[in-house]
Amino acid sequence: MIRKLCMLGFFLAQTAAVAGPKSAPAIPTTLRDMIKAPLQPLSTPDPTGTKVLYLQRDPVVPLEFLAAPALGLGGAQIDPQLWAVKRRTIYTNPSMFSLETKQTVVIKVPRDRHVENMRFSPDGRQVVLSLDAKDGVEIWLADTGSGAARKLEKHYLNDSLVENPFQWSADSQTVFIATRARFQDALKASELDGATIEEAEGARVPARTYAFLLRTAQDQKLFQRVADVQLVAVTARSMKTKKVGPILPLQSFDLAPDGEHLLLQSFAAPYSLAVPAGLFARDVQVLSLKTNALQKVLHMPVAETVPPEGERTGPRDIRWQLDHPARLIWWEALDDGDPRKKVPFRDRLMTWDLPFTGKAQERLKIEERAAGISFMPRPDQLLVRDVNPDTQTIRVDFVDLKANEQRRLLDYVMTDAYNNPGRIIQAPDASGDIRVVMDEGRIFLAGEGRNPKGEQPFLDSMDITSREKKRLFQSPADAPYVAEYSFMVKRQPGTLALIRQAADMPPNLWLYDLKTGRSEAITQFADNVPAMTKAKKQPLVYQRKDGITLSGTLYLPHNYVPGTKLPAMIWAYPEEFRSKDVAGQVRVSDKRYSRPSPIGVEWLVTQGYAVLTNAAMPVVGDKETVNNTFVQQIVSNAEAAIDALDQRGVVDRNRVAIGGHSYGAFMTANLLAHSQIFCAGIARSGAYNRSLTPFGFQSERRTFWEAKDFYMMVSPFAEADKIKTPLLLIHGKNDNNPGTSPIQTERMFQAIRGVGGTARLVMLPYESHAYRAAENVELVQSESLDWLNRNCGPVKATADRL
Repeated sequence: MIRKLCMLGFFLAQTAAVAGPKSAPAIPTTLRDMIKAPLQPLSTPDPTGTKVLYLQRDPVVPLEFLAAPALGLGGAQIDPQLWAVKRRTIYTNPSMFSLETKQTVVIKVPRDRHVENMRFSPDGRQVVLSLDAKDGVEIWLADTGSGAARKLEKHYLNDSLVENPFQWSADSQTVFIATRARFQDALKASELDGATIEEAEGARVPARTYAFLLRTAQDQKLFQRVADVQLVAVTARSMKTKKVGPILPLQSFDLAPDGEHLLLQSFAAPYSLAVPAGLFARDVQVLSLKTNALQKVLHMPVAETVPPEGERTGPRDIRWQLDHPARLIWWEALDDGDPRKKVPFRDRLMTWDLPFTGKAQERLKIEERAAGISFMPRPDQLLVRDVNPDTQTIRVDFVDLKANEQRRLLDYVMTDAYNNPGRIIQAPDASGDIRVVMDEGRIFLAGEGRNPKGEQPFLDSMDITSREKKRLFQSPADAPYVAEYSFMVKRQPGTLALIRQAADMPPNLWLYDLKTGRSEAITQFADNVPAMTKAKKQPLVYQRKDGITLSGTLYLPHNYVPGTKLPAMIWAYPEEFRSKDVAGQVRVSDKRYSRPSPIGVEWLVTQGYAVLTNAAMPVVGDKETVNNTFVQQIVSNAEAAIDALDQRGVVDRNRVAIGGHSYGAFMTANLLAHSQIFCAGIARSGAYNRSLTPFGFQSERRTFWEAKDFYMMVSPFAEADKIKTPLLLIHGKNDNNPGTSPIQTERMFQAIRGVGGTARLVMLPYESHAYRAAENVELVQSESLDWLNRNCGPVKATADRL
């Protein structure tokens, strides 16, 4: 009998060990329903600015949707059934809304099928869409006026690696489409894995820790099959198709302004095992649509040796220059792509005209790294943007290539929210080409209008000669809502489409007449999570001990009784600044819709917690050494946040938790290793051992071998024995974000467990860097709430819960 009882006890003990930790209680039904409540549709204006395409969307997807098989190739996950990049969101049931008639037309495609890609014809009368089907991605053409739609038969879209798989002709008569080269082929990996063989031959390859890279010869062959594209030209009226050019492992294609040539950029073998497809070598060719002749004009070498925060060498950002029949324009680095090199000029702008004989022409040199060009309405006029990460400055120059003229339009610090001039407005022209919007010598800029009291989004016009600005619209400071520019109706600066929202009102479309100042509501999307949005929401502004102003958004339960000290959650993400003044700017507002993302911690306010989100975590200093004081500065930031909450009398300072996602998770683990001021921590999708990201992380450009002591100092893994505060670690098993491999979280948990600390590990199936599946989202919320209740003490009065 005793032997039987002992055996039973042993069996129960083994069963408990196999069963693992106790599951967290399910989240309350009301919270689950709010998280799953439908979102307002996704909106996209048409090229004419008179209609809006709407797509329905859900906040989460079913787990089985993410569980579909995928192949990891060239840094991406490819769905072998669809021959497409693995889907993580679902958009369905497209419809068109007319701003002129105020009528909605349903696009007559199969309902509840995911729409991944769409592109309007230049005249806005047609739209081409892709719909996921059982055996591939179908291609549909729809009339935006009637909603009538037709499927392109015997063709599937290749939606795996090619950028922008649809391209319309300027006359809206023909659409070029990247289709699967082999319509009926099945795509699957070899059942037998091959050997991984790589060799270092003396060249420096400072690649970051990318996921889903090619590893074997079989992978390289499979990548070629996946990337192979057969371009087809489809006549919109008749749906007749014509093959265009040869089958190529296409990265992108672009129709020349003359309508007679295609720019084809294709991946060039051998395919790298060290970097993702975006950094592979490319052949740049031009295809004549009249003669079908294919001419190789440029080659982009593989970008394996790019230094941290650097740029690839050779031609890059290759495109057609507008207003010329067939002229290529591109950038080239003059500093070997190395931001640390001291050179008078970092980049040069090149052009080359058909028939691409002789040498390309150097048109411009710039002192800093080129960040892009925008075409003006007039020929040969450009806006050129460059960026200096050391000073965090952005400059925009007006350039006239024909007149050889260059002058400065904008010069600002990208992190300076109070003085940010806003984004330059661009829109499609009559041919479908994207240009800077201009009216009587003035361009337009839309900004957030950040200020010490919050935000007042605006629209300015600016004279490109005198740089004189005129404010056309600004969201009123005393209104309970915030309104921001969306687009110009009819693409003219007369009537603006605005997005207006408030804490208890989701974003809605309004029309605003610039002459009369009258507003008209167009959509009436209603708040469907009132238990969340009725929470008290207010900016919290406070100071760090060195005088830097900090801020965050504070949520309190709707029935909060002043003087009650609640348990609290602080959620933050570190940001880098060069000056204390800029770091101290207020970047929060209480006027935006209070519905969080499905995995947002703001939902905790419905369970009786105080929540401080977007808590400022500035790290201030010069580019090369700012992170040397990373730990000290984030601890100082955290102490200031707790002091501010305590001084307001809304929290129990002994029951405050800290959390963050990605770099915020790295911050969280460091705070627990270097302070004892929190009751618990929640770290999601983070990196904790910086020796596993040896070629830089975030904006840190020093390598591990240049700064070993620093790398170990900021690695919470190395300080695991000092983490005495309970830490909940969550990570997606298929995280493809560079630097945040799932092994980071697994090893961090093992380290804390190994030294006798308190931690819990949750690895989410099929998830990447963010979390999408309904089942996983619920698990994240239930684990987080239970962890806080267990380690910070549950909310005492259930009446505090919404």
